[in-house]
Amino acid sequence: MITQAMGVIAPAFQAVSQTNAPRIRRLMVDARDEVLTACDDCFSDIEHDTTTLPLFDAAYDAALTIINAEHFAAFGALAAETDAIDGAVRARILDAGRVTAEEVARAETVRRAFTADLDAVLEDVDVLILPTLPAVPPTLEEARNMQAVVPLTRFVRPFNLSGHPAITLPILTAGGLPAGLQIVAARGNDAQLCAVAEWFAAQLHQIQEKRP
Repeated sequence: MITQAMGVIAPAFQAVSQTNAPRIRRLMVDARDEVLTACDDCFSDIEHDTTTLPLFDAAYDAALTIINAEHFAAFGALAAETDAIDGAVRARILDAGRVTAEEVARAETVRRAFTADLDAVLEDVDVLILPTLPAVPPTLEEARNMQAVVPLTRFVRPFNLSGHPAITLPILTAGGLPAGLQIVAARGNDAQLCAVAEWFAAQLHQIQEKRP
């Protein structure tokens, strides 16, 4: 459905097919063992190598800096004038007003360097693979604490910063809890990303059924 939607919203999009196992590279990240194992099971039979991105954590921080500055620019005046906005959301918008121009400039420097590093990592493979979240999703009660939930996005924000297309496939841990397999492709290679995601989706049912 995502592939079909892309064909509707992006006229230049041309769907492609993935008939063979994709060339993948695993990004090494610090996640809970149950999540790492669930992701590894999805491509354990596919030849692959591993890599790191030294600026990955810095890219997460830079993404937060830039999005906070953008939020305040868009909604700061409104948040200052009314208390009709949800209190927690209003506080976050107003707090974003503390971001300085110098901090934004440093974040943009990180964006350029991280983007170049990621471009290089994707030069000779189809996609980069990593978990979507560092842990299983929080309970509803845990999710009420917005500040505690934000760090859960530390594996996805870096790609929002760099502009690389990414997609998540739902998977399950050995304990039956939800997790996500994140697939990242080169900039502008949305069609390849969708094709690889469809290829993986076709394999996931068999992989999950093999688990005890």
